[in-house]
Amino acid sequence: MKLTKSALRSSQQRLAQLERYLPTLQLKKGLLQQEVFKARAESSKKSQVYEDLKRQLEENRTLFVRARGIDFAEEICVQSIQKGEENIAGIDLPVFEGVTFELAHYHLFTTMLWTDSLVHLLQKAKRARIEIDIAHEREAILTGELREVSIRVNLFEKIMIPRTKEQIKQIRVFLSDQELMAVARAKAAQKKVQAV
Repeated sequence: MKLTKSALRSSQQRLAQLERYLPTLQLKKGLLQQEVFKARAESSKKSQVYEDLKRQLEENRTLFVRARGIDFAEEICVQSIQKGEENIAGIDLPVFEGVTFELAHYHLFTTMLWTDSLVHLLQKAKRARIEIDIAHEREAILTGELREVSIRVNLFEKIMIPRTKEQIKQIRVFLSDQELMAVARAKAAQKKVQAV
């Protein structure tokens, strides 16, 4: 570390930048904390919906056995998942927009009346599972970003700003000592000149 006036000036500028940027980081951290909380609540809500659908499927278990000749796994085959993006605090997050299932393979007129209802219930459960996966993905992205921003805030608050303040203090003390020594030398030189 140089102990010069230019080093003092650059340290003061660095401190000003750090102190100007810190509130922005703190604001982002607060926003991310809120978004993580919302994402967790949304994941929990979607999980509850999924559990309710699983319970309904369990209640209709006997109907699946009675529906001979139908491959229900084939009936809930996903053709495509539509995902969008949402930007929150500079972070791109996935948003569930929809899911398309392949066309039904069974014949409506040759199967039991309740077969269509079972297929729709299975599709709702599959859709709910996809929504949960996307909600967990959002939550993971937000949690990771919150961790990074928290690290940066702590770095600024606990290391960089105090270290820069300490450097400024050391430079000021050194420069002050140098000025006092220069004044003392000047007075000593003046006394020698007056003595001659």
